[in-house]
Amino acid sequence: MGAPINSLQLLTGDQPVILICLDFPKKARKTHSWLTPQVKKGARPCISNRWHTDTLPFLLKYQKAREGSSHKRNAQKELLEVISHRLHVDNSIEFIGKLLFGSKQGSEVLKTVRPAGQPLVDDWSCLKSMVRTFEAHCGSLSQYGMKHMRSLANICNAGISKEMMAEVSAEACISIPAGQWSSLQKGFSA
Repeated sequence: MGAPINSLQLLTGDQPVILICLDFPKKARKTHSWLTPQVKKGARPCISNRWHTDTLPFLLKYQKAREGSSHKRNAQKELLEVISHRLHVDNSIEFIGKLLFGSKQGSEVLKTVRPAGQPLVDDWSCLKSMVRTFEAHCGSLSQYGMKHMRSLANICNAGISKEMMAEVSAEACISIPAGQWSSLQKGFSA
């Protein structure tokens, strides 16, 4: 098996798409010697979050595959699809917020947290409708996209109609991503 890596930089053209840094606990390193990261002297610590940890199985599959093999190419394709889907969901929600509330207020409105004791959303059927509308135009939210429920709830709480959401979703998402991330194949999340 090839030497393990501490970070993986996937490139599209000459621009890095993502940098994933790994630091495995001693127990994992003892159990799976191929997991031992190569830590360079003076390297800055990496910040790990759910976005990275959820992609870890795809990254490990890529790392374990023999260099130049079809398994390596397929694992890289799968990893890039997962990353692309997540970027698509994040960017689509952000763009929809800007279209609905303006460039300056879009992000602020989407990230608003209601006071303690108030429900996430005033109208739960509206939230379900917003999820389906988003997915009809932009593709599946998937488990990853559930982190955007607050944003979709805030769109409902702001009084945005289903028709307006459909209009801006169609503008924000010119096409539905193909493959396993399509709402046409996976069905709707809500």
